[in-house]
Amino acid sequence: MADPRSETLLRFLRNADVLERLPRAGFVMSQVQNPETLAAHSYGVALTAMVLADEVGPHVNKERVLRLALVHDLAESLIMDLPAPTAHFIGKEAIKRGESRAATEILAPLGQAYVDLWHEAEEKKTLEARIVGAADKIQMMTKVLEYERAHRGDLRRFWLNDYNFPDYGIPEAKALFEAIRDAHEKEART
Repeated sequence: MADPRSETLLRFLRNADVLERLPRAGFVMSQVQNPETLAAHSYGVALTAMVLADEVGPHVNKERVLRLALVHDLAESLIMDLPAPTAHFIGKEAIKRGESRAATEILAPLGQAYVDLWHEAEEKKTLEARIVGAADKIQMMTKVLEYERAHRGDLRRFWLNDYNFPDYGIPEAKALFEAIRDAHEKEART
């Protein structure tokens, strides 16, 4: 018989595993066939955050960046990926409260440090959390570029929302967003 801690860890891993089956809702709304899953997005965010943290410099706690990136979307395993248009009808504060409750339910059994990590990612007050916040949108907009290149949906609305380009005061993130926009404009002309 498994010990209680192993059962707790297994419950957590099974919750996290749900992310492999959930598509990114914004891409579904944009008619992208077979869009990336939340798990694929989280991997992309972690990879983006890793290289962005390296660019920002040696003073960044890179382990913390990766831990923040890995937990940043865990709440969505319980409440799904709610796209920006949904917030218009439900309200951003209601969504934040729901995400917080879901994250606490998933992470609290592992310990308060995990819950605190998720809140740090959400609040974006630390440099590491701001790096992850920027990486979250950089990954998404890079995926938008790839879907556009493959003609996989109507993705125009992503370019019209400044909320999709937050650099959080990080010059390296700002430069990446500029490169993404430049690539979009160049590819739109061809």
